[in-house]
Amino acid sequence: MWKYVRGDKTVWVVGDLGVVRKGTKFHGDAISRRVAESGAVLGRQGLVVGDNVGLFRAMTLYPAIRKVRFNAGDARLQDVLPADVLAHWIEVKMRYGRSDDLDRQRPMYAAFELYQAGLDAHGLSVEDDLQSLLRVAAKAHRVPVIDAHARLPIDDARKTVRSFDVPRDADIGCLSETMTRVDAWWPAAQALSDAWIAGDVAAARAARSVPPVRACWSTLTNGAIARSQGIDDLDGLVRYAWREGLRKAVREHAVVLATIPLGDALDGNGLARILADEGFQPEPTLED
Repeated sequence: MWKYVRGDKTVWVVGDLGVVRKGTKFHGDAISRRVAESGAVLGRQGLVVGDNVGLFRAMTLYPAIRKVRFNAGDARLQDVLPADVLAHWIEVKMRYGRSDDLDRQRPMYAAFELYQAGLDAHGLSVEDDLQSLLRVAAKAHRVPVIDAHARLPIDDARKTVRSFDVPRDADIGCLSETMTRVDAWWPAAQALSDAWIAGDVAAARAARSVPPVRACWSTLTNGAIARSQGIDDLDGLVRYAWREGLRKAVREHAVVLATIPLGDALDGNGLARILADEGFQPEPTLED
């Protein structure tokens, strides 16, 4: 947990890892104490589409959008992948593949299924216990939670599907990159989870020397749907919404608790850079 200060304003920052070992139990006394001492909790960055539905999740909820998960014309991965990528896919699928219709899915969504299967196989989870802990603590201490999500309405899901466009090379590249990174990433993710739980910054930095698996399937989906709604800079929109949430929080409260990606906190990039741009400077020590 980091402390950022600007004059008489303080933002306590929790580095949000996202992926932890299954069964991880949070001892949330320190976080709960900080929530109680805060005037507000700033929600995590993100995107909400339509009626409060996360954009990638819309792929599974909207029947019209769900169709884009699959290759056109009932093609299978063996029909769309280059020979070298296909050979790699066959080898990896034998270890991680689990869905009957996996080979019918577009490459980037096959990458998502591969990632999910790998998480299960290596005892990892994306359960959002940290955010749940914050919500429970905020409710218990009657501390408001300030929404920092960007919002993107979808007026016509079928029209969105008709204009959904992900370049083939990016689609295939997502699967290829995921297959290249997964095997090295699992032990690194386990080590990073252990370091995060222990608050061991040095170990966390060491674990992050291994390139992580990027959620390219989500990035490509989000970008395609955003472009269909006339938005070209989706990342900028998400960052802008979080910055505005931060400004609102510190304008109304002297002490705020926020979560940002652990990598941002360690490297001073992303949301940590926004904090710096807003005049906040981190304290030199990490709270135990």
